[in-house]
Amino acid sequence: MSCQTVVPLTLGQRIQDLRKQKGLTRAQLAQGLCDPLMIEQTETDIGRPSFTVLSGIAERLEVPFDSVMVDSQHNTECVKLFHQGMKNQQDRDYLSALECFEELVKRPFIGSIPKGDLLVNLAVCYLCSGQLMEATDWFYTALESAYATQDMETVVAVYKYLGHIEFQEQRFEHARRHFDRALALCGRLPEVTEYETTNLLILIGLCYFHLENSKDAMQIYRHAEGNCQSDPERQTLCFLQLMLSRVYAKMSKSWEAKLYLEKSVTLLHEIGVIDAERGIRTAWANFLDTCSAPMAIASLRPIAEFLDQNGYQVEAGLCYVELANSYLKRDQAFPPFHGTEHRGYVELAMDACREAELRLAESVLCLPFVQELRGRVLVTFPDLNQAAMAFRKAADGFKQQKLPKHWERMMNALSTIYCAQEGNGDTRESIGLTIRAKPELVNVRVLAGFSQRDLARKTGLSSPFLSQLEKGIRNAGPHSAKKICDTLAVDFEDVFELVKP
Repeated sequence: MSCQTVVPLTLGQRIQDLRKQKGLTRAQLAQGLCDPLMIEQTETDIGRPSFTVLSGIAERLEVPFDSVMVDSQHNTECVKLFHQGMKNQQDRDYLSALECFEELVKRPFIGSIPKGDLLVNLAVCYLCSGQLMEATDWFYTALESAYATQDMETVVAVYKYLGHIEFQEQRFEHARRHFDRALALCGRLPEVTEYETTNLLILIGLCYFHLENSKDAMQIYRHAEGNCQSDPERQTLCFLQLMLSRVYAKMSKSWEAKLYLEKSVTLLHEIGVIDAERGIRTAWANFLDTCSAPMAIASLRPIAEFLDQNGYQVEAGLCYVELANSYLKRDQAFPPFHGTEHRGYVELAMDACREAELRLAESVLCLPFVQELRGRVLVTFPDLNQAAMAFRKAADGFKQQKLPKHWERMMNALSTIYCAQEGNGDTRESIGLTIRAKPELVNVRVLAGFSQRDLARKTGLSSPFLSQLEKGIRNAGPHSAKKICDTLAVDFEDVFELVKP
């Protein structure tokens, strides 16, 4: 849920809301008090009414004068706290986000913050911190609130979240019912795309598939296939064809299964499996991005095994890469899926990397991306020596393929590892993140009265490193960036930016 439209409720807006609640027109409110134009200017925050006029407005609206003034100020504080919570949530600092949202829920007045957004974001933070019971309770609270205000967009979103939770708990019939309700209510939304309804159909089909109900799964998938034939990107169609192949195989219809599998694999390579920014990215996993982590993880391994069984080893290897990525991204972000409690997601990611390497060993194009992923997994153990070896292999592969951006990313990762091994403060946490200095860093340093040499002495960093950092030649690690920010007494966002590799 987005908070971009949440802005503080001004004094004028507060007066306007109270006037409408009382059923008064501007002329009625102004009668005997001031010109109606003054009321209009006050409500649009153009006018600056006197104390006497404001006091008269409060009396006519039958609210204490202090309440009008304090509520406006209180709303500004609420919006600030809400935005802070959203920022913490985006940074995956869910516990800090929970503190902000829980504080807002306790307050009787939150002004311009949509209650549905607040409750849903609170529930999402509980979900992402692994507290499923609390998340479920808050999702149902959000559902009741959304029904009361007829906020059908929030109702649909909540049903989808509840479906993902039930799927994670392997209660597939309950998950299907939630997705069914979301699909039925989509028709009430003012703007609903075929893409959204198709996604819900696929989620329902996945539930039927796990319920061993192949006939209903096939019918749902065929219906969804008809919906997305006009999709120019064809990624959803590619995933649907693969799922139809699996369903037909389960129904012992080998001819149809082979036909749809060939269609899906052909379309997969037509779309492409290498993303310029993110490396290996298949159309199959692009659809699963719209699902929860447990649904993606539960789907990718069986897909890889199915491809293996049918002789598509390279494509199975690509699936194992996507599976490793899913495990790595969700380590600490979601609780373990059933059957994996005894092993961390990182170990499962390493297993998936090994499977991918076995199948993609002869692929000159894909192997460097697999080695890069292996390095990122090894960093989280941490095994920095093995990680450095994997990054060097990946760098050599990217160099041979003349992919300078990917090669540079490997050099940054190796640099960070070497700094960590030498005790210079950069740790494994920075692998996977690129911390780049903004042009403002030079100005901030000069205004603070520091030369490069002074800053190097204060922070313990080298002058050449700082020079290259300011020129954009090198990137910073989290600890070196923190040292610079602390020394210059500025916020991280003032002089640095996070760039996804």
